[in-house]
Amino acid sequence: MMTCNSPPAECFDVGSCMNGVGCVYPVRGGTCDAGTGTCLADGGCGYSSTSLFPYTPSNFDPALTIGADAGVSLNCNATIDTTAANHFPQWCNVVPTAQTVTMPDGGGNALLVIASSFAVNGNTLRVTGDVPLIIAVTGDATLNGDILVANIDGGVPPGGSHNAPGAAAWCTTGAGGTGHSGTNTSGGGGGGSLGTAGTVGGDGNNGTNMNGGAAGMTSQPTLSPLTGGCPGGKGGDGATNGGFGGGVLQISVAGTLSINGGKIGAPGLQGHGGDRNAVNACGGGGGGSGGALLFEAYAFATNGNPLLSTNGGGGGEGATTFGGNGSSDNAEPGHTNDTNRAAGGNGGSPNGGDGSSGATVANTAIAAQNGQGNNGCGGGGSGGLGLIRVNHYGGTCSAAAGTFSPAIKFNTPCP
Repeated sequence: MMTCNSPPAECFDVGSCMNGVGCVYPVRGGTCDAGTGTCLADGGCGYSSTSLFPYTPSNFDPALTIGADAGVSLNCNATIDTTAANHFPQWCNVVPTAQTVTMPDGGGNALLVIASSFAVNGNTLRVTGDVPLIIAVTGDATLNGDILVANIDGGVPPGGSHNAPGAAAWCTTGAGGTGHSGTNTSGGGGGGSLGTAGTVGGDGNNGTNMNGGAAGMTSQPTLSPLTGGCPGGKGGDGATNGGFGGGVLQISVAGTLSINGGKIGAPGLQGHGGDRNAVNACGGGGGGSGGALLFEAYAFATNGNPLLSTNGGGGGEGATTFGGNGSSDNAEPGHTNDTNRAAGGNGGSPNGGDGSSGATVANTAIAAQNGQGNNGCGGGGSGGLGLIRVNHYGGTCSAAAGTFSPAIKFNTPCP
């Protein structure tokens, strides 16, 4: 029986036997000649002084990766902090090169981590800090563990957005609207939006005040520059905080990117519950939209059952004013372990409206409730879904295995 296990050169993969033809060996991407060259489309090994990538990656200069020799294989729980002086506060094995870069088109700064190969082996990599993370791999990358793009203390996720001055330009229209006060009550903030729209905030006073915040407007950016999620609107004339928009992660691989399992998520955060002690502060805050995941590779494949998600956060519960109960501050951030809705705040206020529970690829959102009676304030809207994008260039592409919330957007069709 004929076997095809001996490729003619290092830029070819193991082949397959074809009737009447013999062995056919597909060309692979990535580096060759001990990392000094790049595999070309014809199977040759090309040499460049400016790039080890067979395509032009987004958001960074590939010349910065020349000379990368750190092969990263994580067999522990690890952390990358994009803004701290020590970018690797929890790490094991080889520490890769890291530097701050400026993204094109006014996109601001990002942390660029450079490795010759990259693997997550059944553990959790947490990404924290204030700016986006780009992982550039000059060879192949294999992900078989969890990656969570979120700050431990609930702060602004890496590359996510919030209501503070300097919030990213794309969130001028993507942020949820502010709920406003009315007779005895106030409305909840609207949910933030990115890939899909959030939901509107609930109105106060049985819906007669019509003062819930609007949902943000959607956008479908190519993620160059990187675009995080947008925040939920504040409840009650801006007194109750909405949830932060989700963070953003880019992984660019010169060769093959294989996602073989685990959970990779950039969730939006939850809106806060309203305050019973002031009419203009009793509406629930809106949930932040999910963030963004950008994967780039010569060849791309998902295997096993990975979960990739950018789910939005739940809306905060409205309070009951005039001596009534405060709200429960128990809304949930977007889920990263499943495709269940992020629950809106509920159960603490008899007349306050429940916050909206967020949409996922498997479940539609549950709308925020209006406040009841003449002293019930509106619940916050939930955040919309973020974005998952895959850019693949010339090699094989397969994404039949896994769950994606929302569905992946490809630069060119993936069979």
